[in-house]
Amino acid sequence: MADSATEAQAALEQLGEDSKDFWTPRTIERISAPSPLEFYRNYVSKNIPVIITDAADHWPAMHKWTDAFLVESLGSKQVTVDVTPSGYGDAVHHVQGREVFVMPEERDMTFKEFLDILHDPAFDGIPYLSHQNDSLRVQFPELMPDVDATIAFAAEAFGNDPEAVNLWIGDERAVSTMHKDHYENMYTVVRGRKHFTLLPPSDVAFLYETEFPTGRYVHVASKDTSETLVPSEGHPNWSIRMQEPEDMTPWIPVDPLNPDTTAYPLTKHLVPLEVTVETGETLYLPSLWYHRATQHCETVSVNYWHDMEFDAKYVYYNFVHGVATSLQAKVVGATQDARRHDEGADISRNGAMPPKPEDARRRMSIMPAQSSSTERWPRRNYTKPWLTKVVKPPPSPDCKSPPPPPMPTMSNMASLPLWDTSPPHSSRILVHQILCKASHPKPTVAAVAAPSSCDKRRSMPTSSIPKVHHMDAKAYILDLRREIDCRLMYDVDPTDEEHENNFFDNVDTSVLLHNT
Repeated sequence: MADSATEAQAALEQLGEDSKDFWTPRTIERISAPSPLEFYRNYVSKNIPVIITDAADHWPAMHKWTDAFLVESLGSKQVTVDVTPSGYGDAVHHVQGREVFVMPEERDMTFKEFLDILHDPAFDGIPYLSHQNDSLRVQFPELMPDVDATIAFAAEAFGNDPEAVNLWIGDERAVSTMHKDHYENMYTVVRGRKHFTLLPPSDVAFLYETEFPTGRYVHVASKDTSETLVPSEGHPNWSIRMQEPEDMTPWIPVDPLNPDTTAYPLTKHLVPLEVTVETGETLYLPSLWYHRATQHCETVSVNYWHDMEFDAKYVYYNFVHGVATSLQAKVVGATQDARRHDEGADISRNGAMPPKPEDARRRMSIMPAQSSSTERWPRRNYTKPWLTKVVKPPPSPDCKSPPPPPMPTMSNMASLPLWDTSPPHSSRILVHQILCKASHPKPTVAAVAAPSSCDKRRSMPTSSIPKVHHMDAKAYILDLRREIDCRLMYDVDPTDEEHENNFFDNVDTSVLLHNT
């Protein structure tokens, strides 16, 4: 059994190496707003992140959303604010000899009160407006006219409208620790600068995800003396209220920016991808990518969550996730046992504790939503920082963005023809798109001819494809599709331009256009 586990772990490590060599980018491209086809073909279908530099240039929010405007518009509105003693909410913390997943304290206050405590250095805690249950549309509908209801090219590429549009406001002290979402994410910075640390889904093999007991932060001012509370180490005015019956939450106990390679040796394989999203830029964060996020300064952002396709990539990911977690569960358990032993901590469970809070609207990190709409929202799947110092990028004065570092870029897509001319050969892409856009022919069209073999068609001259009347359009289109499929099967040399041009000289585009 030990040999089998070793071989399985070696295979996962090879998967990580292959992902770095053949799939994941070494830098994040910055491009101008693409067409839906270009966006889907180059990024969505490949599950690769990218930054779009000008997708939000036309938003009124880009020049309107100052603090003064937001207070004038929302000052007395009730909002839900996450508050923590260290800036790390929804994270795994070291509590009395064991690792515990701790959620932030949620406080209701006016929007003006939130900005006041955000700017107050004497406030005991770190506030973060990050209530993500479609917060912009539900809590702040007044602001929706200042942004797009959806980012058009992204919605068309994803094939759906956003399921949630959220507003995020915080500063450099607030950290969203490493997690993933079952959503395609379009994240736009309206004001400030946002810093992301990214890991591909294949790195799940090195993150030691397992289940942890669950608690929630409680500040001294809001303590109920009837509750059994656990002190929060290093924060005398804060405690942690444990849940009972004990609720277990799957989470990640490592921080890729400060990995403990002794306790978790596989973290040596992690190669985080760092990127800063500047004001006005939009990050496409593909589904299942792990990400850690913080701000360089006070930052206002809007993001759009679109449902992902639960297709082959999800099936493969789920398999790797299951193998990795089963192999690593024993390592995590042994690490926690060693810490308990070293500290001589009393880890017995004490007293009666409150029932599980009603915050299940976030979708859990392991499985997609399957039931009612009240369970569709994803709980942020983060790693923790134990009580280590927060690693922050240096803030810029007044958060004025320096020029971004030079990065590989695509050409301005507006200057290109409708169809890209880069490999694979543009003619193949063109005809496939024409076929996909063609509407169904009328029922009076001629019967479809019996399909010919690809072997026969391989030697057939392109000039033998007949031009037909539009009433035979269905037969013609299907015949043309078979010709394309045969060529793709035999991988016709894309550099043979004369061969390709002769083929398309014989395509009767009037037949296709008649049916669009």
